[in-house]
Amino acid sequence: MANPIPSTPDPINFDEVKIYSDSEVSGGNNRGLDYTFKEIEIFTEYKSDYRNGGYIHYKDEEKYMFHYLQIPLMVGARYDFDMNVPVQLQFTTGPYIAVALAGKHKVDAYAELKIADGYNPTTGRNTYTTISESVKYTQNAFGDINDNEKAEKLEDEVLGLKRFDIGWRFEIGVDINKFYLGIAYDLGFFDIQNEQVKKEYKNTFGAGEYEPFTTSSASFNIGYRF
Repeated sequence: MANPIPSTPDPINFDEVKIYSDSEVSGGNNRGLDYTFKEIEIFTEYKSDYRNGGYIHYKDEEKYMFHYLQIPLMVGARYDFDMNVPVQLQFTTGPYIAVALAGKHKVDAYAELKIADGYNPTTGRNTYTTISESVKYTQNAFGDINDNEKAEKLEDEVLGLKRFDIGWRFEIGVDINKFYLGIAYDLGFFDIQNEQVKKEYKNTFGAGEYEPFTTSSASFNIGYRF
């Protein structure tokens, strides 16, 4: 998302914090068709102080929520424990193919800019104006990005992310009688970013500044075998 307030030149320091987090909830048996909900959060904050006493402070929280159907092609091994109830330790791994059914992109951004606009001879100090702006909106993560030319508001735009994905899953879990508890990690192979957006970003900021957008995520799985 573009910065809603322009920056001021001549910074004397620049502090930036960027935090990524991801999670996943899925249901299925790793043998047929799985439904998977993936959530990816990105928190960015930076602040620059300027020599004239001004500053810019920017915070941005983005959340991506994807609903996928996945076809896992898993192989694995298991170890049976000698107990009164059937208990198995399982490890599975293998590729998966996924298609996104729906998705949302939520943005909560805030920017504050303090600029010197004059000088007070009585106090011998600069005078300042502070400008702040906040933006909140929700977009469709998928769809035709060319339709954005007709959109009048940010809420009406779409990101145009790619619906199809391929990756590799690692999972370890315990099967107790008919109940299953497991932890898994999906390693997404594809950059699902829209090609047009990717090209514009690289042209603006340079190819070295671009980071691929993958759906890699961790999950905790609970199941029951009938």
